[in-house]
Amino acid sequence: MNQRCLILFFVLCGVCYGIKYDDLSNRLDCNGNSYASMKSHYLRYGYVIFRSCSLKNETIDQAARFTKTMKEGRTQDAWTTEDSVLNIATDADSLDILSYLNNHAVFPFQTLNFPVATQQPIHSDVVHFDTLP
Repeated sequence: MNQRCLILFFVLCGVCYGIKYDDLSNRLDCNGNSYASMKSHYLRYGYVIFRSCSLKNETIDQAARFTKTMKEGRTQDAWTTEDSVLNIATDADSLDILSYLNNHAVFPFQTLNFPVATQQPIHSDVVHFDTLP
């Protein structure tokens, strides 16, 4: 199986909608890692490697095919026209782990698809979207 990497950026919502994210600590991702162990890794190193059980490889393949059709630059908000990008942005397991890691409900607010890496330096807006100071 090919290893796939999706970079997801979510803005944090200040309301938790009554969900107790500690209740997810014993939950496992599809690599068999507990959410609690991933949170510990995240707090120490600033990242985790997570495999969603609810996101299908076919969806990722469809989004990859869509992205490969792009001529140049980037496509912003493809989730409004491309179902596979919408399904990735709203994947239940991904939203759950991100909410658990940050102790806040998260929601997707934008998608950016790039056909090739841009090699750009960190953007000045990262301060608005980063999860840690």
